[in-house]
Amino acid sequence: MERPLMTASGEGKSYIYANFNPKYAQYALTILRTHFNFCVAFKTGERIETPAQRLGITDKQFSMRDIIYFK
Repeated sequence: MERPLMTASGEGKSYIYANFNPKYAQYALTILRTHFNFCVAFKTGERIETPAQRLGITDKQFSMRDIIYFK
């Protein structure tokens, strides 16, 4: 991530040289966070659960397709 450049007129910011516009970087981080919490299971003691299952938010492990299509 790079700092944005100020436009010549000073009206706004330009992300022309940046890898990500911060808005889209936030979208990508939200998708990764959701995938980690609801799709990726870890062994906890004797059970294999996702972080959301350990907190009691959900009862099942979701696939990425479920997350993308809100099923």
